[in-house]
Amino acid sequence: LARSLNNLGNRLSDLGRLEEGLKATEEALGIYRVLAEVNPQAFLPDLARSLGAHGSVLLGLGRAQEACDAFAEGLRIILPFARALPGAFGELAAALRADYMRACREAGKEPEKGLMNGVV
Repeated sequence: LARSLNNLGNRLSDLGRLEEGLKATEEALGIYRVLAEVNPQAFLPDLARSLGAHGSVLLGLGRAQEACDAFAEGLRIILPFARALPGAFGELAAALRADYMRACREAGKEPEKGLMNGVV
């Protein structure tokens, strides 16, 4: 369900229906947070991916600071996975980092150095 909600949020955003997309990604985040609490190894990467989708919708709504925060949280989650298994998680980490940098620029915020160093 959470993955479908992320996909729905992305597609609604692509159609310009950003508020509806935001609601879908918020719901997905809530589900992934619960799943990641119960089984972190299995669901933290999905939570990071969901934070990326949520950040993208926020950025589309012009809420760059909130988007920056979402991308940063996703990076903090995925970087340990990317360091351990770069082939599996490096691409997600790179995408989150690129989105984080873009959101920081739009928010006029300096990126956290710890999120800029590392595997990808």
